[in-house]
Amino acid sequence: TLTKADFLKMITIREVTYTVIQVIKRPIYHYSYYIGQIVYFSPTSNRHPNTYMTYLSPATAALIMYLDQAS
Repeated sequence: TLTKADFLKMITIREVTYTVIQVIKRPIYHYSYYIGQIVYFSPTSNRHPNTYMTYLSPATAALIMYLDQAS
């Protein structure tokens, strides 16, 4: 368990010194950067311009195709 005082302690990673707060923030920034890239590059073709690529189960994909044909 971290105490308030622990957040200001210094930690060295790969010969660079960071505070505990910086060490906690670092992977959050890293992951959010890649999530932003995924969101940015995910729009599909012009057929469905407001949708995004996802990995669907075959049953869900079939339901979407059925609903597309019905409309």
